[in-house]
Amino acid sequence: MSLVKPTLVGMPEVVKDHLMLHLNYIDIYTSSCDTRLHAIEVSQFDGHIKLNLITKNDEDTTIIEYKKTDEGCSILRDANFEHAKSWKIDGLDFMTAFCRDFEMILKHQKSILKQMIIGRSEKQNFCETIRKMLEDVQKKKYRIRTKDCKLWCLTPSDACSVLPSFDSKCLKSLSICGNRDQMSPIDGIVNLEHWKRLKSVNLGDFDIKNILPEILHLQRFEATTTLTSEDVIQLKNLILESTQLTYCQILCTNWKLSNDLMSSEPTLLSMPEVVKDHLFQYLSYIDIARLHKTCPSLRDYINVSRPDASYRMIEVFQAVDNIQVMFETEDKDGGPDFFSIIYREHEGGCLIETAEEDREDTRTRSVSGVNYLETFFRDFGMVLKHQKSILRDMALTPHNTTEQRSQFWKAMQKVFEESGRIKSQRCFLQHVTAPDVLSILSFFDSTCIEKIHLTGMEDGRVNPMDGIIQMEHWKNLKSAILDDFSIGNIAQNIAHLNYFACDTSELTGEDVLQIKNMFLNTPTISSCHFNFRDSSIKQNLYDSLGPAEERQDNEPEEKKRWSFRSPIAKQELEFLIPVSQPLITFALMSLEPTLLSMPDVVKDHLMEYLNYIDIARLRKTCHVFRQYLHLKLPDANIHSIHVCQNEESMELNFRAGLHEDLLKIEYKKEFGDECSIEANYQQENIQIVRTDERNYLDVFCNDFRMLLKHQKSISHELAFIALEAPEKRAEFWDMIRKVLRDTEATTGKKLLLRKRSVILRNLLAPDVFSILPYFDASCLQMINLTGEEGVMTPIDGIVDLPHWNCVEVATLNNFSIPKVLQNITHLVMFSGGVRGITAQDVLVLKNKILHSDDMNFWLLIHENFNEDQSLYELLGPQFVSDEEGHNEFRITIGKDA
Repeated sequence: MSLVKPTLVGMPEVVKDHLMLHLNYIDIYTSSCDTRLHAIEVSQFDGHIKLNLITKNDEDTTIIEYKKTDEGCSILRDANFEHAKSWKIDGLDFMTAFCRDFEMILKHQKSILKQMIIGRSEKQNFCETIRKMLEDVQKKKYRIRTKDCKLWCLTPSDACSVLPSFDSKCLKSLSICGNRDQMSPIDGIVNLEHWKRLKSVNLGDFDIKNILPEILHLQRFEATTTLTSEDVIQLKNLILESTQLTYCQILCTNWKLSNDLMSSEPTLLSMPEVVKDHLFQYLSYIDIARLHKTCPSLRDYINVSRPDASYRMIEVFQAVDNIQVMFETEDKDGGPDFFSIIYREHEGGCLIETAEEDREDTRTRSVSGVNYLETFFRDFGMVLKHQKSILRDMALTPHNTTEQRSQFWKAMQKVFEESGRIKSQRCFLQHVTAPDVLSILSFFDSTCIEKIHLTGMEDGRVNPMDGIIQMEHWKNLKSAILDDFSIGNIAQNIAHLNYFACDTSELTGEDVLQIKNMFLNTPTISSCHFNFRDSSIKQNLYDSLGPAEERQDNEPEEKKRWSFRSPIAKQELEFLIPVSQPLITFALMSLEPTLLSMPDVVKDHLMEYLNYIDIARLRKTCHVFRQYLHLKLPDANIHSIHVCQNEESMELNFRAGLHEDLLKIEYKKEFGDECSIEANYQQENIQIVRTDERNYLDVFCNDFRMLLKHQKSISHELAFIALEAPEKRAEFWDMIRKVLRDTEATTGKKLLLRKRSVILRNLLAPDVFSILPYFDASCLQMINLTGEEGVMTPIDGIVDLPHWNCVEVATLNNFSIPKVLQNITHLVMFSGGVRGITAQDVLVLKNKILHSDDMNFWLLIHENFNEDQSLYELLGPQFVSDEEGHNEFRITIGKDA
């Protein structure tokens, strides 16, 4: 720092005044101008006190702690941050030091604070020293200007003596808390000039006599106090008549109030029927069931009027020894809300467990003398009687044994007979026979039902279901799925549907021809699927349809394809038969101009605006787009990529910025060789989980190879982070090397990752030399390497790589290099180990730093530093800069410091 150049002191007053407006209190310290603080919070503890200076910009917020020491006190600034600083002051009490600084802050605080909090303490009393300091402030005419004031652990006399320290013209909100479990009178506060200007007051553990007339001017009032029955009635009338008071909350300490407060106003029972009917529209079935138990009058009303249960979905699932019902309702924001009830056998009766989606605990109750199935069907019948609105889904699944299935459908049929028609848009019935379907489906309202999904015995047989065609329900359906069932005259009976799927024991070429003609001449149906159990059917279809089309789909499963142009404008019918599956699919495809039909130059330009997540989604849309992406390999355009190894999983983290997560994919090991892939889209708050039958490492490597192929433009960062355990660490770096080699092999050209920054953690020197060559040296600006913990490993060869001469910032944790002057003087920032440093080297480095505008941070770790006295002689006096014992030195030559 030059001692002869013009300084701040030499500037004109007008310039200094303007400059100070842009500084905070920590920058100022000694100049009397506005600190521009947003809020101040003082917290008192045993043996230390904390001062929190809050600004509008969180990054500028400062925390100062004053701690008691044997010699005096210590002062820590921002103790929880990397840039923490500390000072030790001998002979000065920590509370005195705090009061001195706090008074200085108040002198500089000219703008109005948003909030001031003082006295939050572990003790039960307000600090006497702080109280006297605040009283001295008002004597010196330094009124504290704040909109909101919170004072903790005060006595009434403290409150009345401290409040005048605050500017009454600014104060709008006041919160005062006394000593817990002790009610103290604080009548004198209403005589202060502050009280009449306040808009919001919160008094904890204080008692004010005849408080009601004193709160008429407030907008919000909260207190913990005592009340009489007359006070409560007056308070009610006051709130009803007041034009100012909008919120009043009083925690009454003498809660045993007079029976005079029991209102004789009309109750729920005495309300008119139309009011009750309207009120019950806002209750769920659980609320209705609870009201059912309150009294005979309300129970009779509910039994007669039967308010709507308002469920969206009801799903019943029977296991060997229990039965469960799941309900979906609508929450207050219009989203889904789930809860379930399980009925199971219990000693002498049954046990009922209720679980709600947002509650971790379950509620249970036992019912004596009844069977759990009887209890369930009785409750289920009551639910259906109250379900008046149309359900989205009704799903019924009995346990798949002959006895239990038969008992289930017999009991369910009886419940349906008593409850009336079931209104549901979709119906799912599992483990049913054809007679079960015909009897159960008849209880569903045919005007509401749009989709059915029926599943048979799952015994490998296909059973005819022709009787369903005659039902009124079939004509109103839009979608039908018949697993283990088949119907006759398919083309005629499914023409009105949008989608159809079934199993079939026979499908002839004539059937396929009829279905094709039905598709080409019917505007409603869009697709259908047929699963056939006889393998000879597939060959018969090949013979009937003729040669399949030749297409390069690059799909994992081979399919035979036939297509026919539809007479309906811009439509095409497609037949698909997977070679390895007994399945045929008919799908009507639109030929409208799409993204696929755009010229390649347009698609190429469009891809420039997509990131890798968008590209990966497009890859799944169709074979044509997949082939285009495979050939073009659009740029991934991901800012930062982090690859992390966990004990039994791998993480792939995409970031849009330095700290903004875009997508995190975790590949987790599951049972056997299977894995699960969990994708969390941070910005969209969406989580997707899917399973894969492959090993989690194989799936990760496959996805990461695909990502590397799309890495073209220069992006910010790529990080590889391994576990510290030697075996896991070696496995990780072997896998990364294999992925990089395989990517080169599939692309046929040298892989050079164009990154500005590379981070490699928990690796050995050979790993560094095998991984770094895959990064483009001309793009690299920063290297961050972390070696084996507790070992300083030589990594001399790194300085011979072209990457070393290109980077500006290098961090070598647990690695060391020799010849410091030759190898690091071209860097802007260096952190790491160096060997063989001499006093002459230090002198040269010091001179370079003094004459450089770029070198702004250096950390040199020397192996035998404490034994080299010549370094101490050159560096001069040494002092400890923080509590961890880190040493700093000040070097002064001439007028430069």
